[in-house]
Amino acid sequence: VVQGFLAAYLSASGYFVFHTEMELAKGYADIVLAPLSERYPGMRYGFVIELKYVRRDPHAEAQVHAKATEAVAQLRRYLADGRLARRYPDVEFKGLALVFRGWELSHGEEVTVAAYASRPTAAGSALFHSPSAIPPVTRLCCHLATAGSSWASIKLR
Repeated sequence: VVQGFLAAYLSASGYFVFHTEMELAKGYADIVLAPLSERYPGMRYGFVIELKYVRRDPHAEAQVHAKATEAVAQLRRYLADGRLARRYPDVEFKGLALVFRGWELSHGEEVTVAAYASRPTAAGSALFHSPSAIPPVTRLCCHLATAGSSWASIKLR
């Protein structure tokens, strides 16, 4: 259910091309957001989101940790898949490992791979030209990567 709500919200963004279950590294990434570079040339980041779920149990910390470890390993494989770089050569993809316990976001972690760190970038280039130009969906992705956030508390300003 969480994936459905998240997919519905993210797919409505005019800033990203939304993909669900994109085949990467002999697996399927839950959600891939590639920036709409033609319309927004200043955007150079995309997101690969892997979602995991555990039951609503206050003593499920070990399960949350195991699912987070699994999601991070999957994201490292997905981000290392050369198809992303070939399809979107000017985009640096960041992974977001999100583990929900019921509706509550119990773990959020950003995952990167070294392949992107070696890519040349223009001097002084940033994700966007000004902080006020950050799309709400990117703020949401950053918010979701902060552990301990509650799904119900997400507010975009």
